[in-house]
Amino acid sequence: MGQGVKILLFESLTRFDPINEILTLDRNFITLKGLSVKQINFCICFSAKNFRFAKPVMEQEGNDFITDWNLRPKERENSKKNGLDCHSLKARVTKVQFTTRETELLVSSLLDTETHPALFITNHDLA
Repeated sequence: MGQGVKILLFESLTRFDPINEILTLDRNFITLKGLSVKQINFCICFSAKNFRFAKPVMEQEGNDFITDWNLRPKERENSKKNGLDCHSLKARVTKVQFTTRETELLVSSLLDTETHPALFITNHDLA
């Protein structure tokens, strides 16, 4: 992703209501640390095949759980460069398997499972 897209995203977030809105992004848009620091709720879709966080997550039991996202060295370096801490993030992961057998991961900041009981409703007809 080019820097221009990130700049546009973060500029648009100045109008974002973090209490009543959830930012949804598709496909490997890795700005989780910045969103977390700004206390913006997010839900981002990732491919289970092409995402380095996916391997350990896919090994965990269950289809909806909370886990730690440990930053890689490059992510830590970028966090430091942007004045962010380098601590791991708590994230909710929902595994979604389609009839094509492809698995997608929804990674979210919506940790309260009582307020947000389901991030995805399973539909066996999805393709």
